[in-house]
Amino acid sequence: MRILGDLRRKAAWCYGSDRGGAVIKALFTDGSAAMIWYRAMQWSVRHRLTPLAMLFNKINAVFCQCIIGKAQRRKPKPVNRPQSI
Repeated sequence: MRILGDLRRKAAWCYGSDRGGAVIKALFTDGSAAMIWYRAMQWSVRHRLTPLAMLFNKINAVFCQCIIGKAQRRKPKPVNRPQSI
């Protein structure tokens, strides 16, 4: 589960441990709610539930004061460079 993995990484970074107690503490630190709403938004995009993704993004903006754009998956555009003579 991605959220649990995120919380474990955050606990390891903040507290030097990724065990249960540190993960619980990381859950209640600032930024964790924004991370959870972001993961919910990603899940919605993956399952093509765009209105739900928009709702999660708005909840993140209003309640967490955090604006995160959705990941774009596009092919890179070819770069046209003029050749010098």
